[in-house]
Amino acid sequence: MSDSLKHILTEKYHSRELAHFYIIESNKSDDPSRVIREWINNLLINITGSDLKMGHSDIEHISTEENIYKVDSDEVMRLLSFVNYAPLKLNYKFLIIHDAQKLSTIFSNKLLKLLEEPPKDCIIILTNPHGSSLLATIRSRAIRLLVEENVEREEFTEIKSQNAKQWFQSHYPEIELNSIFSVINNLKTGKLEQSLFIDAYQKYLINCLTNGRQAQEQLEKLKSFERQSEYNQSISSRFLPLVESLFKT
Repeated sequence: MSDSLKHILTEKYHSRELAHFYIIESNKSDDPSRVIREWINNLLINITGSDLKMGHSDIEHISTEENIYKVDSDEVMRLLSFVNYAPLKLNYKFLIIHDAQKLSTIFSNKLLKLLEEPPKDCIIILTNPHGSSLLATIRSRAIRLLVEENVEREEFTEIKSQNAKQWFQSHYPEIELNSIFSVINNLKTGKLEQSLFIDAYQKYLINCLTNGRQAQEQLEKLKSFERQSEYNQSISSRFLPLVESLFKT
């Protein structure tokens, strides 16, 4: 699954269709930090065609050995300056912020401000190896990617052969796709968390849709949902197109 995900993102890079912000997590390894770092490195190697041993002018990593990021540190200053310049060689600049569990409240607010007006041609990747709790306003702006280690390709093929209801039953059993009405009602009453549904929906799109036209239609529905969220549309009107699409696949 992870190899196919890298392929999809590489294609989106070349077609200039990457999102501005990704959160990358891994829950199937004894060393999720290593798995995520290796996965990101392999993705960037695919994109750049370079082994990256000497680094790259359009790629910046932010990390710290401390327990928490210090806002006045050189690392944070690099973050603030790096995103303001156009890429030199690639279609995008890539800023990778490692270890979400080390984000302080002040740092999180600075990141949120950055995401509210995302820099042009800059992709921000936040690694969250331990599944740490993040500000809802940060998580809601991200596409969450779950990467795994040593996943057989047969698993990906099996997932793609399932329809939406089968896939959700296998991977998100807490989301019951009994009917459009029941899903919308669960979202309205809070029985089903909106953020959980969106996370599941995004993962379903990335991992399961092989038909290019169908995938594009679903992505357009997701973009419309994000636009409506900005104008505080009702839960029913925002979620209905997304929920309906799951019952058509």
